Amino acid sequence: MQKLSVRTEAAILRFVGSFCFPLVREDAKPKPLLGTASVLYVNSRRYLISAAHVIKHFKADPNNLGVPLGTEKAKVWCLGNMSYGIPKLDRKFDVGLARVDEPTASMRLKRSCWRELQIKHLGRTVPYHDTVAFIGYPGQLFDPDFGDIRSGRLLAISPIYRGRSIQEINSNLDPSEVPIDERIDLLLEYPKRFLKMNGQVLGPTRLVLGGISGSPVRAVLRDPSLSPRRRLRVVGIITGGLLGEVILVKKWSLIAQGFQSVDTIRCSTVVGTSCGNLVVPMLTA
Repeated sequence: MQKLSVRTEAAILRFVGSFCFPLVREDAKPKPLLGTASVLYVNSRRYLISAAHVIKHFKADPNNLGVPLGTEKAKVWCLGNMSYGIPKLDRKFDVGLARVDEPTASMRLKRSCWRELQIKHLGRTVPYHDTVAFIGYPGQLFDPDFGDIRSGRLLAISPIYRGRSIQEINSNLDPSEVPIDERIDLLLEYPKRFLKMNGQVLGPTRLVLGGISGSPVRAVLRDPSLSPRRRLRVVGIITGGLLGEVILVKKWSLIAQGFQSVDTIRCSTVVGTSCGNLVVPMLTA
């Protein structure tokens, strides 16, 4: 794995942290954390991007789930009616998206403190990408009183997983669990350390990361002459993992295929990657 300076890690935290936000239930006290998400802005439309098991919460109860529009004692805004792209086999293809259809909700997101992912932020995994960065909101650290939202935000920088083979991991899974598929899955080493917003380092630890599902994962390009933001490319979405060993990421190509079910945007417009011969069956609403 690349060795990044403390200064570079801090710069990555500041940059990446402006794109990810928690999803919460608007009418509950304390605010329960459902997962992490981001907004993709493409072809003049806004899309909520997260794991499918998180997006399904919105589909089931769109008027009570929302996005905080700020970082401290923030108002939670419900996004209302949306058009959904959720795989029929959502446990296997665990990524989802929702097109924000209400103009007021779209404008609220635009004016919020969160930055939007754009085409220029997207990329693809290649063999020499051995370092990735992600940021999310673990429920274990999330402020239940919904004070400073950033207090529960963690950055982790991990290498690509080089431990047990996929075949070995799959052979030890419970029969009810979905096997790993290298065509759509990317495995990261479970982080040995985390960086908090205030610069505090946590680790080594086996921190339970429940709540980070939906976090976009960025590959860190090797060229140190580039600024941190230019070294980062979104390559997938976190959907789960094995505590202390593996973080499971679904490749961005699944999100790209999802657009075909909710819009006329072509997969290659969103990102030019491929899932091989896999076709992702999507639901719409």
